[in-house]
Amino acid sequence: MKYLAILFSLFTLQLFAQTNPCIGLQPIKLVVLGSSTAAGSGPSSPDSTWVNRYKAYLQSINPSNQVINLAVGGYNTYRIMRTGFTPPPGRPNPDVNKNITTALNHNPDAIIVNMPSNDVSGGFTYQEQMDNYDSIVELANNANVPIWICTTQPKNFASDSIRALQHTLRDSILVRFDPFAINFWDTIALPNDSINPLYDSGDGTHLNDAAHGILASRVIDVDIPSIVTDTLPTPDLLFTAVTPTGFFGCGDSLAQVQVVIANAGNAETNPYYLTTDLVHSPTTNLFTDTVVELSGIDGCSTDTIDLTLNLNESGYYSFDLSLSSAGDTSVSNNSFSSYFESLGQPSITAIHDTLCQADFAELFVQSVGDTVLWYTGLSDTIPVGFGPNFLPGAVNSTTTWYAQSVLGNLYYSDYLETTNSSTINWNGAMLDIVAHEAITIDSFDVKINTTGNQTVEIYTRNGSHLGFETNAAAWNYLGSVTVNVFSNNSFTSVPLGNINVNQNDTLGVYFQLANSSSTLSYRSVPNPIIRSTSEISIITGSGSSHNFGGNYYPRDLNCGVHYHYGTRLEGECATVRTPVTAFVGNLNFDLGQDTIIDILDTLTLSAPAGYNNYQWSTGQTTSSINLPASDLGNGIHYVSVSFTDSLGCFAEDSLIVAIADLVGIDELASDFKVYPNPTNGILNLPITEAEYVIFDFSGKLILQGKSENHTINVNAINPGVYLLQIRRDNRNIVARFIKE
Repeated sequence: MKYLAILFSLFTLQLFAQTNPCIGLQPIKLVVLGSSTAAGSGPSSPDSTWVNRYKAYLQSINPSNQVINLAVGGYNTYRIMRTGFTPPPGRPNPDVNKNITTALNHNPDAIIVNMPSNDVSGGFTYQEQMDNYDSIVELANNANVPIWICTTQPKNFASDSIRALQHTLRDSILVRFDPFAINFWDTIALPNDSINPLYDSGDGTHLNDAAHGILASRVIDVDIPSIVTDTLPTPDLLFTAVTPTGFFGCGDSLAQVQVVIANAGNAETNPYYLTTDLVHSPTTNLFTDTVVELSGIDGCSTDTIDLTLNLNESGYYSFDLSLSSAGDTSVSNNSFSSYFESLGQPSITAIHDTLCQADFAELFVQSVGDTVLWYTGLSDTIPVGFGPNFLPGAVNSTTTWYAQSVLGNLYYSDYLETTNSSTINWNGAMLDIVAHEAITIDSFDVKINTTGNQTVEIYTRNGSHLGFETNAAAWNYLGSVTVNVFSNNSFTSVPLGNINVNQNDTLGVYFQLANSSSTLSYRSVPNPIIRSTSEISIITGSGSSHNFGGNYYPRDLNCGVHYHYGTRLEGECATVRTPVTAFVGNLNFDLGQDTIIDILDTLTLSAPAGYNNYQWSTGQTTSSINLPASDLGNGIHYVSVSFTDSLGCFAEDSLIVAIADLVGIDELASDFKVYPNPTNGILNLPITEAEYVIFDFSGKLILQGKSENHTINVNAINPGVYLLQIRRDNRNIVARFIKE
């Protein structure tokens, strides 16, 4: 089961990256004029250029924001002068499609000019360049369009004087156009005004990825959106962020959600109201239906509200927020809705096993969860069993194991994407996937240019695709899946996976559409691109015609890889480890040897103390009893006791008690033993030969004779209790024995 705690809007609303809520509500249009740096020369991929980085930043504020890039490699300030401008002799004419006039015709909110070094390279004077900038800025100002001028950039000119001129132009731009100047010089230049090798793309003119990152950050720091955004004339309340701060899919009765409310217009001086509704499905219980009154809110400011939601039950929830105030008449942005799933809370109840003696145990738990894991200890890291029941084998003594109920997959999942930028539509593309640790590919996302039902065919090979682009025999057909392509501007999920890739292995993957006239989307790049997580890398591959028919390298397929890896034994949520015990009883006991006592004696018998339900054959219920012989009378008596322990295990034992009138009988010396006693037929004596007489308890002579080799044969005697009289040391000694 795939768990998605957030099903819609990711449960997190984040309208824009800035703290000023007044930006991001109105789309911004920005035009860039410039030469090769702005056009994208130098970085390893278009995504790394400063213009495209800045575009991504603006679109993180508002997806509708636009950046129109009119930059052309090799251009100078004359090429971007107004339409109709007549340059001095020997100077180039304006490009009427890429100049300031065209930029203004786009009705932009702002313009950025980035001319790094081509004026100086063309031999144009300091004054020419500054005059051209003045004319361009004046034209923009007259149109009421703010314009930012980027400074020159360092270049590895051979002449010290030319490098110095570049530096002088930098200083003049910063002074003359402040605060509408952007510093593209510092950090990137060395003290001798050449390019720092850390930022050189390799040709001494253009800048690399790292440098373009610095340029993009300099443009971001100017905060153009805040400058060009107009404040609305009336209050306009809206949600700018709805973020769970303590809920990640597991059930929680006190889940915290932070709500950020903004006013994108003038101040709201009246109170305003936040209404929250939380409904659980399938029970349709209305958990929350509250209205919170809040004081007014200043213009272009935010309020942060912390909500507590009961998300403890598993299932789906709808979460709705709405705002209202007297001054806010624009209500189209006053609501927020989200749908998400709570996994609930796993639970576990132990069912112990009871063994009254060493035996094979069987342990159980009742649980709410996807998996039950068993451990031998609280801190063990390797489970010894899975599932609701556990068979540990023979158990000799009371032993405890620990069970844990887990919700979710027992592994980690992640996703890596190449790019959504495409310029080529073709049927067939390859790429390489390198596993930095053992992974399983679950599915792919692919941008398909042809909408409708499409059958995606996938081939793989162990090792890189390079060198095998047109060799169909080198590939293994993985399979195909038919998908419905709704949009050619976004990715389509291709759920064909379960591909295992061992650590440090490379997997070549080839995608094509079964319909030869349908197309995938990718782009041409100057150099291969490697995109990585800790677990995998995707390496830019090749375009290929249908059925391995061609090779175009390098090509950057619009693709994403869903994969899982590693072991996550606590899944999404887990209970604590719960003890489950196999209890082993130990009730083996001996009430004592059979005995004979005088009719006047009292016999004390004891069972082990501390147990339950004692029951003697005499009717007594204590652990120990005193048994007067006179209460029983002469003869043979059987005395028994039973009891149970705390586990409910039952134990019992008995002995024979013979009672007779033994007054006058001289007891056998303590070192004189007759054995075995009771006997089945042979009595052993501690003396070699002796005359003996055997009586029953009525005094009747039963047997007499002379012992031989320490033994007396009593096989002829009936079972019972007898007295053995032996003549020793001039006296008669009597011993008691039992014949079974």
